[in-house]
Amino acid sequence: KQAAEQQLIAATGDIALGIFRPTAVYGPGDKELKPLFNGLLRGVLPRLGAPDARLSFLHVSDLAKAVSQWVQTEPAQPNIYELCDGVAEGYNWLRLRDIGAAVRHGPVRLVGIPLPLLKALA
Repeated sequence: KQAAEQQLIAATGDIALGIFRPTAVYGPGDKELKPLFNGLLRGVLPRLGAPDARLSFLHVSDLAKAVSQWVQTEPAQPNIYELCDGVAEGYNWLRLRDIGAAVRHGPVRLVGIPLPLLKALA
């Protein structure tokens, strides 16, 4: 990704280039995060990866707004934008579990998925 960004920057010359680096994007049509969120609402949160992993999310409408605001800025400023939902330091698995429990008004079980199984499924 970084190499592609550098090629774009070199190729655009004087054209303003906005590079957007969103975190995990979710919303309508999402096939990656929807199963995770659905499981959370059913009371099961599969923990993918390290127990202390930090996660960050961004709704697709927020991504669209960010791009739209950049395009409408006169003149558009070349820049690299790291986009997230604004939650400082993101979420850890325990925080996601607690959010799910509050939303569903019931417990959520955190289930660790072994790394070899994740690699096999990838």
